[in-house]
Amino acid sequence: MKKTILIAIGGIAAAAVIGICVFLFSHSPNTAVPDDATTSSQNNQDTASNGSSSIESVGTAVYEDFTTFKDADTQTSYSQADVVNIILDSNSISCSNKYVTIEDSTATITGGGTFIISGTLDDGQIIVNAPDEEKVRLILNGASIHCSDSAAIFIINADKTIITLNEGTDNYLSDGESYNYYDAENEEPSATLFSKDDLSINGSGSLTIDANFNDAISCNDDLKIAGGIVTINSVDDGTRGKDSVTVTAATITIDAEGDGIKATNDSDATKGYIHIIDGTFVINAGNDDFDATNTIYVEDGSFDITSDCKAVKSGTTLTIDGGSFIIDSCDDSLHSNDIILLNGGTFYIASGDDGIHADNSLTVNNGNVTISKSYEGLEAAAITVNDGNLSITASDDGINASSGSSGTGNMDTRMGGGMGGGMMENDGSTLVFTGGITYVNASGDGIDSNGTISITGGVIAVDGPTDNGNGGLDYGASCTVDGGYVVITGSSGMAESFASDSSQCCALLCLNNFAQDQTVTIADSKGNVIISYTPSKNWSAINFSAPELVQGETYTIYSNGTVLGGTDLGYGVVTGGTISDGTVVTTYTHSSVAYSEGGMGGMNGGMNGGMNGDFGDRGGMNGGMGGRR
Repeated sequence: MKKTILIAIGGIAAAAVIGICVFLFSHSPNTAVPDDATTSSQNNQDTASNGSSSIESVGTAVYEDFTTFKDADTQTSYSQADVVNIILDSNSISCSNKYVTIEDSTATITGGGTFIISGTLDDGQIIVNAPDEEKVRLILNGASIHCSDSAAIFIINADKTIITLNEGTDNYLSDGESYNYYDAENEEPSATLFSKDDLSINGSGSLTIDANFNDAISCNDDLKIAGGIVTINSVDDGTRGKDSVTVTAATITIDAEGDGIKATNDSDATKGYIHIIDGTFVINAGNDDFDATNTIYVEDGSFDITSDCKAVKSGTTLTIDGGSFIIDSCDDSLHSNDIILLNGGTFYIASGDDGIHADNSLTVNNGNVTISKSYEGLEAAAITVNDGNLSITASDDGINASSGSSGTGNMDTRMGGGMGGGMMENDGSTLVFTGGITYVNASGDGIDSNGTISITGGVIAVDGPTDNGNGGLDYGASCTVDGGYVVITGSSGMAESFASDSSQCCALLCLNNFAQDQTVTIADSKGNVIISYTPSKNWSAINFSAPELVQGETYTIYSNGTVLGGTDLGYGVVTGGTISDGTVVTTYTHSSVAYSEGGMGGMNGGMNGGMNGDFGDRGGMNGGMGGRR
């Protein structure tokens, strides 16, 4: 973005600083203000344990280090007898108080107190420059302030500044396209509402900000928004709190060419975070919607966010306990350079890259996640699904566990349906399913780990690739099944079976091509349904596992037919009941725990024996390629 910068030659060419620290007090402007009391309703220690008792920290910042809302941050009442009125009238300002200095169309507040601002200022500024120990409260009561060469409200100094949006009022701030800097060395102010100290915003009125130079709201310390209807149009970032941004009970709409809401402190691991307690957010950003140098913690809220880059980006840990999210992003929708913890919430995600990506670990403890568009749905070095409901559509891999580094350990020989394939190293990545319901529709690999896959519970359904260059199931070291219900369909060229050291019976069968929407049912010799599923794409290989599968039993594979009395486990995966009117495709005897017939079944699944030295823990080629095992 091109900026025109003008340097101030003297006096105070005030700049826009938005500091939002809401503090309610009732006192005369020349009296001392007592310290704030902390509200216990949003105590960080309490919120840290809600729904995620095992989580003690968010990345490198501990929950107890997060900013708490104090009484002054949320209270909006005041005593009329204790306030100072500042009246704006086009190009002039009137006020009779020794702590308010007026020069032309600039009013400078030099002491603590409560100040009500009303009227219109065509080209001027409100400046706060109070002693370090003083708290200043600005009540916007139908105020409209435009400053052509600096911040409309510029907070140079104070212990804390609170801006209250008075009930039933509409307030407006705007600036020009070039600034006269008050502090040229630090290029400050740099926003329509700019604060060098703590800033809080509360109230039930509205505030609209048109930022034509840089950011709309910028605070060099902690920024708290505890209410109000805030609408921002910005040529750069919407809202920035260097140390932190904390929001509750606010409605925020941002259209920004830069980031929507960001925290930027990169020198202190306990700062540079975003904490959303609740609120309503509609954000359209040219860069990221939410961007924190360190952690992001979302407890609740409603989010309708669009970005040309990432939607929610955390430098360390991203934790989401709840909320409703509609996300459309060109890059990753949820992204962390370290850890992601999903403990709840409802997500509708369309991504131009990964739906959810963490460089290190991604854990889904709960929540409803629908990824309608992505390159890869979930990606991290270590992925764990403990609970929740996941529906993933991906143009490449649906779920991909990959460390992104070259492994030095075991090596996996990959040969498709007869011959071919390549070599893939085990990079130590892990993909673990202990519960939940997971559906994947992938054009690449369905579920893929460059290391191991472990399935101990839950329901997994995969509509895998139709080309023979990928498989519904793919792994670099081993895939064990010790519980849960699994049905994976896809092409047979790279089809892999489960590992032979699985404790629950499982199978890979390569069959003649099945057409999409053609139900496949596995039933025992009495017609009892073990598992039934209707894939949405053509397929020729199927992996399946269920607790009801028994070694030594003979099973029949049916096409179509009707399942009577079964239980739908989710996404059309049915178990129990009986099969009626189905067409018999084949029968087989489940002769080993991890049975395979066709494809790569003879190689994989039983490769925990010989050749460990050269080919890792999937050594021996028991049963040969394409045969029965």
